Amino acid sequence: MKVGGFSMVCHMKRVFLAVIFCGLPLLAHTGYGIIFDKQDNLYFTDIHNQVIWKLKPGGAPEALLLERWTHSLALDAQGNLFFDHEELQTGQWFTSLWKMAPSGELTEVVAKTINRRYFDGNAWSIDPSGGVFFFYERLPKSHYMVKLEEGKMIQVAGGRQGMADGVRGAARFSGVQAVIFHDDGRFYLTDGDRLRSINSEGIVTTIAKDLVLKDPPNPPGERGGPREINGLYGLAVQGEFFYVAYYGNSMVYKINRAGEASTFYQSEKTWSPVGVALDSKGVIHVLESVPRKGPKVTRVLANGKSETVALIELTQKDH
Repeated sequence: MKVGGFSMVCHMKRVFLAVIFCGLPLLAHTGYGIIFDKQDNLYFTDIHNQVIWKLKPGGAPEALLLERWTHSLALDAQGNLFFDHEELQTGQWFTSLWKMAPSGELTEVVAKTINRRYFDGNAWSIDPSGGVFFFYERLPKSHYMVKLEEGKMIQVAGGRQGMADGVRGAARFSGVQAVIFHDDGRFYLTDGDRLRSINSEGIVTTIAKDLVLKDPPNPPGERGGPREINGLYGLAVQGEFFYVAYYGNSMVYKINRAGEASTFYQSEKTWSPVGVALDSKGVIHVLESVPRKGPKVTRVLANGKSETVALIELTQKDH
């Protein structure tokens, strides 16, 4: 079956797709977006092939949007799907934020800009009303969370780059990789080696730290391979527990509110997690990536076993 130029072959619960890859960088600012809507449709990013995929319950992945260099995804209370898009023009990277309505109508929420002061697509989220929040890093030493409101930037928390809990401007951020809004009214984020939160009053709290190992035993790609991408990526919240993708050690942490961390899931050889999402039954799904492959989505069952529900493959072609 052909979907938007992609060749699709379905076999049992596994889905393999062959796509043409045009020499794009594979690991820089990898996509970590994975999210379920209220109907248990799953959406996930594929930055390698510049596709946003949709996986209906019991179905096969459909190429929802093509030519989208997307890092993260979010849904508002009305079911609108938000996504960032990065594009290279005249040797410079532009970024923008878009909204896709359930009807399929596309709206540009933040116009494309080269100035990350107005929007940065690497670490952003929305609240239920569709309010846009993102982390802005102003070189060389500032890192803070802002809210876009009527075209203006309102600082929520942070200031000079560092690592400190506190209220609004007294808080410090080191290098936020991913942020989500939870229905408890807080933002949760991965920042350096920490899992942290921001409440509605701008109070920043560290939940767990020392999550990034200096010398991880299971680095991404071929075991024993490059270790330069040793960091945390996407996360999800389920009751009193957090699930955090640790790309640098090819695993997903399970962390309680006291900050105690354990290994919830370990990827198969060469694969490594970048994102985590829960369906309506609370079943964990892990978005995984690997150099020159992927992504794939793995469902982790209650008995500890796992199964692949989607696998996207690359076929490289010389141009």
